Amino acid sequence: MTIAAGFVARDGIVLCADTQETYGQLLKLKTPKIIMRPESFIPGPRIVFAGAGHGPFIDKLANEAWKRVSAKTSAGDFADVCDEIESSIKDTHEEFGHIFQSGAMPDAELIYGVAVGGKKGLFKATGPIVNPVERYASVGVGLYLADYIHDRLGLITPG
Repeated sequence: MTIAAGFVARDGIVLCADTQETYGQLLKLKTPKIIMRPESFIPGPRIVFAGAGHGPFIDKLANEAWKRVSAKTSAGDFADVCDEIESSIKDTHEEFGHIFQSGAMPDAELIYGVAVGGKKGLFKATGPIVNPVERYASVGVGLYLADYIHDRLGLITPG
């Protein structure tokens, strides 16, 4: 059961995800589902992705978004970085939509956090549709369980 969740906290963004990736009906592998860019600390934009769906496509979406952000923004403005990520996600979906036959496009849901110059934000992408998240979001087959637990714990996140 794939699950990824993101929370807006007072001091930052918290992302979490399971570590099991399933191939076909039988093969289950332990693999990290959180992608951090850049991989080591350097000044400038920081983006953390967690996803559910087709693993290689999720990796492609995250890598293409980082490639665009790192090429166009050095220190960067928060709004510009967020716009570049959203545009990259839409463009990648459009590109692969032309490659795959109708109905065969891989599914991908992303939750990602962005931090630039002291500003932070949490976003959820369902396919090419990107929306900001004020408090909490989850994706994957386990999202119903995550939402249930979140509601029952009474977690209060800033809003």
